[in-house]
Amino acid sequence: MIKYFIIDFDSTFVQSEGLEELASVALANNPNRKKIINQIKKITNLGMEGRISFDRSLATRLKLLHGNKLHIYKVVEILRGKISPSIKRNRQFFRQYKENIYIISGGFKEFILPIVKPFSLNPDNVFANSFRLDKFGKITGLDKNNPLSKKDGKVKTVIKLGLRGEVIVVGDGFTDYQIKAMGAAKHFVAFTENIRREAVVKNADHEAPNFDEFLFVNRIPSSLSYPKNRIKAHLPVTNKANIEKLFTREGYALIGEKTAHQTQIAVVNNLSTRTRQRLIKMPRLNTVGILADSDKKFYLDFLTLRGIAVFQGSDKEISKKIISYINSGDTQGSPNIPNIRFSKKKKHHRLLHLHKNVPGILANLNGVMAKYKLNILSQYLKTNAKIGYAITDVNKKYDQKVLQELRKIPDTIRFRVLY
Repeated sequence: MIKYFIIDFDSTFVQSEGLEELASVALANNPNRKKIINQIKKITNLGMEGRISFDRSLATRLKLLHGNKLHIYKVVEILRGKISPSIKRNRQFFRQYKENIYIISGGFKEFILPIVKPFSLNPDNVFANSFRLDKFGKITGLDKNNPLSKKDGKVKTVIKLGLRGEVIVVGDGFTDYQIKAMGAAKHFVAFTENIRREAVVKNADHEAPNFDEFLFVNRIPSSLSYPKNRIKAHLPVTNKANIEKLFTREGYALIGEKTAHQTQIAVVNNLSTRTRQRLIKMPRLNTVGILADSDKKFYLDFLTLRGIAVFQGSDKEISKKIISYINSGDTQGSPNIPNIRFSKKKKHHRLLHLHKNVPGILANLNGVMAKYKLNILSQYLKTNAKIGYAITDVNKKYDQKVLQELRKIPDTIRFRVLY
């Protein structure tokens, strides 16, 4: 079945609301600027949460503005710098599905069209309101014949499109949810990268804290091999403020003691007997940071044989090493995994294979890749007394079955793919 994607603009495609940006620009010299902008934000939220009708919200906000054509141009430039990061890094999705993507917004085309143009979207698939200007370029209102200026405008617009297939709505507001609630779409995904409205999230089929998550659950290739919000980190340490800051900025989910068994990353003070017992109970664990300035190997074998990378150092050092390992496979400075330094991936996939240090592994790896005719761009292998670490960069196009076969190679400890 063909999939169609209905995507909101304000606070979804971009990080802010176009009318609020217009207010900041248009009211720059108004002594009551702060008060009016806060009033506009309040009305926006009431509308997005479904507490007042959209047409009332829009009309009330426009009355508070005194904008003109020059202000519109300035807002476009502001919005160019505020495209949601996860939207920006997934341009390929928009290019690939451009005929199946519709931007449907209660905002204004004058803001939207210049922003979505670099994403190769069809301008005929952009539906939004339009400003009305007088001969001096002053904003006097909007096109009231446009259904998007009225109550249930998004629903009516989608119904009129007559899309035959699976319609998925992605947005942050109540009007986006209404498209599904009134039968014009099959799924509604609450997009919460920029703002999280509880009244909207509770009605969603799924919450996407970023666009990577949306693509992942829909099994559509994204710029990341795994959404970072799904990477869980547990920090049972006393000095964790810097780690929390860096991990949160990276997009990891910080979890507490109750759900520690779900974590992929753990940062601990040391590898005491009690700590080791706790780590054993974390089946998804793949990286451990130890806040200890010691050259001793501690008791690392139980982690090494599970393919869990260990990093030591200060809070900031550990955070950066773990992030680099997750992003690129870089193991420089690890006391238990063979050390290989990597730059960031470019336009290829990286296959990371940790295995017992036994003869014939590389031959088996290359045999499987030759069977599926993978185009190998570069390959590295490094070993220590216990394990080997093979990294292969390949062309993006290949049969996905090869990944399962690589995982099944005898003596494999851990295998993952980076996009």
